[in-house]
Amino acid sequence: YLALGWTELSWDGIETPPPSKGTSWKDLTQEERQVASELCYFRDNWDGLDMTPNNGPFLYPKVKMRYTEWRVLSSDVKRAARDSLLYDKTAWNNLGTAEVENRSWEELTEHQKADAMSIGFYHRTWDCFHNHYRSYQWDALDRDSRDALQVLGWSETSWKANDLPPSYANEWGRLSDAEQSKASVLCFFEDNWNGNSLETVGEVITEDGEVVEGVGSATAGGSTSTDPDAQTSTGQGPDGDSVSEVLNSTDPANSADMVGTRRMMCIISVTFGTLIQLLS
Repeated sequence: YLALGWTELSWDGIETPPPSKGTSWKDLTQEERQVASELCYFRDNWDGLDMTPNNGPFLYPKVKMRYTEWRVLSSDVKRAARDSLLYDKTAWNNLGTAEVENRSWEELTEHQKADAMSIGFYHRTWDCFHNHYRSYQWDALDRDSRDALQVLGWSETSWKANDLPPSYANEWGRLSDAEQSKASVLCFFEDNWNGNSLETVGEVITEDGEVVEGVGSATAGGSTSTDPDAQTSTGQGPDGDSVSEVLNSTDPANSADMVGTRRMMCIISVTFGTLIQLLS
């Protein structure tokens, strides 16, 4: 840890952590990667990547539960959404209107983080899909995010001034292919870029097994989303394949468990090798 810049004071939280703590794996030096590997780090657990299967176009798996219509949600999910995150039906169904989504993960209270996790978020998916890094300082953004923002028209000056570039006035369908691709890096897709509504028309079966009626337009302006995962509770695309998985804190195979398992296997391997050397 000394080689990664840690001191006793920074380790105990008295001083600021070293720059390596906030550096992505790809930006570490070869020496830092080697040292980190000896501590049983690898790219995924160093970067805190969600190891849930991800077949979508985003860096992180899309939190399917968040893009499920309010009336379809289970009572437990609604309770978590209402509690500290202060969602109601209107704020939930109309993407981008909830005040809490303007905050980064670090700006949430511990109570809010717990409720967000019960819905399926963790810090990377929250900051990308909800906040789109707007609460970050320009210098704190990684290279890929800065590059994506620049393609969309941002500069360091306009970012600090919160001066939206002209591209944000366009509907998703009017963005160029390059702009759509870079917007996806920031976890935008048609529904949350346009601010569409999740409301649909007709009967649905809720996660509690109840049949409920529904009225309302499928999306803002009456258009229908082309995103196959945005408005379904089944999480299946047109071919019946899973489009994205939800990171659920109650799922025993979630990313935290998988990362923990891999790290433990590494530690056991290192310890066992050391014992063999001592006994031989």
